[in-house]
Amino acid sequence: MRTSNTIPTAPGAVPLLGHAPSLIRDPFGFLCSLPSDTELVQVKVGPFAGVVLTDPDLTSQVLLDQRTFDKGGVLYTRGREVIPHGLVMATFEKHRRLRRACQPAFNNTAMTGYADAMREQAVRLTGDWHDGEVIDVVDALNALAGQVVLSTMFGSVPQPRAMKGMLEDLKAVFRGFRWRVQLGPLRWLAVTANVRYARALARLRQAGIALIRARQAGGAGHGDLLSIMLARHAGSGLSEDEVSDQFVMFFSAGIETTAASVAWALFLLAQHPDVEGQLHAEVDRVLGGGPAGLDDIPRLEVTRRVMAETLRIRPPAWISSRTAEADIDVGRHRVPAGTTIFYSPCTIHHRADLYPDPRRFDPDRWIDRDPTRPDPGYIPFGVGARKCIGDRFALTEAVLVLATIAGRFRLRPVADGPVVPMLSAVLVPRQRLMRIEARCPAVRA
Repeated sequence: MRTSNTIPTAPGAVPLLGHAPSLIRDPFGFLCSLPSDTELVQVKVGPFAGVVLTDPDLTSQVLLDQRTFDKGGVLYTRGREVIPHGLVMATFEKHRRLRRACQPAFNNTAMTGYADAMREQAVRLTGDWHDGEVIDVVDALNALAGQVVLSTMFGSVPQPRAMKGMLEDLKAVFRGFRWRVQLGPLRWLAVTANVRYARALARLRQAGIALIRARQAGGAGHGDLLSIMLARHAGSGLSEDEVSDQFVMFFSAGIETTAASVAWALFLLAQHPDVEGQLHAEVDRVLGGGPAGLDDIPRLEVTRRVMAETLRIRPPAWISSRTAEADIDVGRHRVPAGTTIFYSPCTIHHRADLYPDPRRFDPDRWIDRDPTRPDPGYIPFGVGARKCIGDRFALTEAVLVLATIAGRFRLRPVADGPVVPMLSAVLVPRQRLMRIEARCPAVRA
């Protein structure tokens, strides 16, 4: 009989601690280096053991069967403490109802208006930059993405000071979430992080409730996500807690992932001047010194390839998990009910059989490959019914923002040496400071 005992253990385990030292020292490198000649491997952290999927087809099989492999594990246990009713955290039983409630906000008609807001915020961001200025590129892009999410999804454009406060609260929540995952039962030891986490989360929830109250008092719908959810709420489709949790979820997910993706693209371009030169030639030809709009995207071929390769080599959503709801065969192995099954785009995207020389940044991989088509070997946004609802929103924003930045500026890391990943709720560059170098004197309106 096939059992979990037949699943090979990932290399690098040490007595008692298992793979904990490798995961603490370099979790991204550990996940990228898992063997590709097996379907799944066991990973041990002290007494805890889970399995990691390493085969792309098997990964898709597990993700598509959301009834048997429901969202679970420590990531979701802790995540449900943040947004218990959020779409991302929803179990199989609740997911379809929430997804249907939110889906109309992401149709083709809505995307046109969203792209206009993305363009406006990109122009505003680059309009404040000056030649020779040093910026925290992650913070700058977080602010841009925050304004985009709030204006498009929730019809709100907060003042810069209020936006800064919300972003600081988001950082505190993510920092507290990381400690709560890493420390497990001992998470109470992180006293300061826990206090900041609780206060920041409460403020974010209050901000969401204030938006709800203001929209309800106004009476008129705006066709955005908040209006759609409130219409469902009025019809007893969604509770107020569910609406409030979607605010926290879309605010956090819509900011960090997009900002991290564009930041990684800028660092990677700075390290690969040949690719950067191709990008600059394209945006100069297509945009003519102006900002990028939705109609420009089909002609921004190099820009789209740069983002596709960035998402391959540095996927923001770097790890997730499922829980086996019954004893089940996973490939050639029998997995008992209750087993935590991890998957990581890092592992799949760094298989040499799928991507020769996988650590090399090479946007030309995508010349004859469409990253928007279903592909088990490319899963930056997940697969199937649980695929990120905002994948098109995020890709559109990333391409428009990157093209608009590249039309006026090139950015250079302040520090020498490689730019290494820092793992939080998303994969972000540890090095954040970049120096702005002007390319064009102005942007055409």
